[in-house]
Amino acid sequence: MEKKRVGYIDLLRVASALAVVMIHVVTLSSVSGRTLPTGTKAALENVHNLLRWSVPIFCMITGFLFLGGRRECTYRSISHNIWHLLLLLVLTGGFYSLLKQVYMAGCFSLTMLPRAVVDILTGNLWDHMWYLYMIIGVYLMLPVAAPFFQREVSEAGVLCGISFLFTILLPEMTRLLGVRTEFSFPIAGYSFYVFMGGFLGRIRYRKRHLGAAAAGIITGAILMLSPLYEKIAVNYRSLPVAMMAVGIFAAAGMCFEKYTPGRIVRMLALCSGGIYLLHPLFLNLQIRVLGIHPLDYPGILSVPMNSVIIFGISAFGVYLIKFIIKNLFMKGA
Repeated sequence: MEKKRVGYIDLLRVASALAVVMIHVVTLSSVSGRTLPTGTKAALENVHNLLRWSVPIFCMITGFLFLGGRRECTYRSISHNIWHLLLLLVLTGGFYSLLKQVYMAGCFSLTMLPRAVVDILTGNLWDHMWYLYMIIGVYLMLPVAAPFFQREVSEAGVLCGISFLFTILLPEMTRLLGVRTEFSFPIAGYSFYVFMGGFLGRIRYRKRHLGAAAAGIITGAILMLSPLYEKIAVNYRSLPVAMMAVGIFAAAGMCFEKYTPGRIVRMLALCSGGIYLLHPLFLNLQIRVLGIHPLDYPGILSVPMNSVIIFGISAFGVYLIKFIIKNLFMKGA
């Protein structure tokens, strides 16, 4: 029996996966060896930054599902999720490592297998694979944080506030002011987004929250594009990114609270993780092997269209892989 799905979470999965694809279309277009005008480079960087909310929202969805509801969250209950992620890391990491070695050498050799193992252990894989390492750490952290979300909602709110202060706000202020501090949070990384997803899953939205969410999105975007952030590198844990991610997540929860996803949206949502893992393969084939560059055409149209096409091809590829596994390898299981 299929678990009851939350409509706006499926929408956020699809939107975030598409945004990640567009980020990589923009990034690869910028570093593919073409000489680009300064204005084009700046525009691509702005698009990249304005879409950075997508990865934090994936973390927030994890927090929402495991900390924000009534789902049991113990090491026993989530062990299959952790093993699933480890298997994905081995399979996809091994594939990308071997693919890179074959591309460099021009042929396949069994001696490449030990190198693939080393690459997986050291993280020397394609750039987007960092997310798998990070999310495995998140799952290992979830049962430790779960008790805070099973008490009064204020307990979860305090944890969110503390993690925001030490993992988002304080590091951002030190970067902007050019100073340093030894204050830190014992559970760092992307913990704020995970905790915030769990917190938003437990509160009851009010009408005023929609205005606050819209203000967060707009203010975050303005800060992102302001001269203030020209001097420092924007990353997924920057203050404007956090403002946009939380705002978009909360706004989706309020505006699409009663939304029931159709078959296509459900399918794309179920494939979103696979789309994240698979789309760089098709994007590199397009640009580096076939020589079809998005910026050979007007970028304002070609970049979004290219992103949708790569997204669609990746979704079909993931669906096909799942179909083969279900009907061939798991038949009769």
